[in-house]
Amino acid sequence: MTAAHLTLLPGVFLRMELPFLGLRLKTDDKVLYADCDVMFRRDVTMHLHCLACTYFAVTGEFDPDDYHNMNTGVMLMNLSRLREVDAEFRAYVRAHLDELPREAWDQGAYRRFFGWERGALLWDRLRPTMNWKPYWGDAANASIVHFHGPKPYEYERPNPELLHLAHGDYQKLAGEWMQVLEDAG
Repeated sequence: MTAAHLTLLPGVFLRMELPFLGLRLKTDDKVLYADCDVMFRRDVTMHLHCLACTYFAVTGEFDPDDYHNMNTGVMLMNLSRLREVDAEFRAYVRAHLDELPREAWDQGAYRRFFGWERGALLWDRLRPTMNWKPYWGDAANASIVHFHGPKPYEYERPNPELLHLAHGDYQKLAGEWMQVLEDAG
């Protein structure tokens, strides 16, 4: 692990703190986690209580129908169930810390611990509209848009390494993001 990786570690695994933070804050057992590069386009709270969530529920990463390769940018988390496996999960992360930078850090840990290495996927499915990626195309029904790839403030000059993800509804949604910021300003 490089020195640069070590400087990222305090923030990379913060979502793992939510099960016990929820205890201190006396929150509901189900909590919706979202990365900071998402845009809520409508109220999603009315749908959350009826969604299956054994440990957590997620969508696909690059393909909305590929739940095997899931994305943790938006997660419905069952905090009480995650607390039950917390010690084992943390031990797993510590034991595999050198491998996780190649697998999107904590996302890789969630994929491996709750699925790939167990031979069964222990996560539930969110509807793709709850973690819609702009490169998936028409976002008319998207409740939560996740700028997975180029960020909305980069729409005029996307990062060249992420240019292959700046298609579909990316330009339209980046403009919508900028308009929300301007309206809030």
